[in-house]
Amino acid sequence: MAYAPEYEDLTVEDLPEYRTQFFKDHSKSIISTNDSPDVHFDASINPYRGCEHGCVYCYARPTHE
Repeated sequence: MAYAPEYEDLTVEDLPEYRTQFFKDHSKSIISTNDSPDVHFDASINPYRGCEHGCVYCYARPTHE
């Protein structure tokens, strides 16, 4: 994230209110598999839509931005 000096004077009251929303998900499995040569594991937990972590390295990030 780039430094933005115009935000230095903001207070907590100036920030937008974010609310968690829950959506019913019809995923078939909690396990996600991959066969990529640059990833050193073959299974992981399926990152569901709407994750609030927003990890920069997450391949599912475009689905929850």
